[in-house]
Amino acid sequence: MKTLIAEATQPLAFEACDFEGVYLSRLNLRGFEFRDYTFMEASLYAAFLSQTTWLRCRGRQADFEAAELVETQFLNCDLNNTKWRRARLSSAIFEDTLLIGVDLRKMSFRKTQLQQLDFSEADMSGCDFRDAVFMGGSLRNAHLKLTRFALGRLRTHCSYVIILSRE
Repeated sequence: MKTLIAEATQPLAFEACDFEGVYLSRLNLRGFEFRDYTFMEASLYAAFLSQTTWLRCRGRQADFEAAELVETQFLNCDLNNTKWRRARLSSAIFEDTLLIGVDLRKMSFRKTQLQQLDFSEADMSGCDFRDAVFMGGSLRNAHLKLTRFALGRLRTHCSYVIILSRE
């Protein structure tokens, strides 16, 4: 796999591949496309993933810690219980994606498009959602302590219900 990536003269596209549990840390996958891709419990620690596209991928418990994901698109993916600590997500697009139980503490989602996402049970404490565009989805039972929202920027057809509890 590393040889294939190293010898590529242009971004690669992977379709219907099973990379469950594979170690892809620190690889340069910039601009690659992943379709119907399975990468459950894979390590993408500190990988260069900017401008990648992920379509209908399943990555339960994958590790995106410290990964560069600038201008990345996640479309119709299952990313439940994934790890994102210190990942860079500026200008990323998330659409119709499951992020249930994800640990997103202190992540910045500034200028990110978030459409029909399920953040149920996610820990979003201290996240920055200023200038983010929310379009539907769920924040049910999400932990939102010290999370920053610019409420004036929520789309009017947004179906989020935010319940803040005192902890």
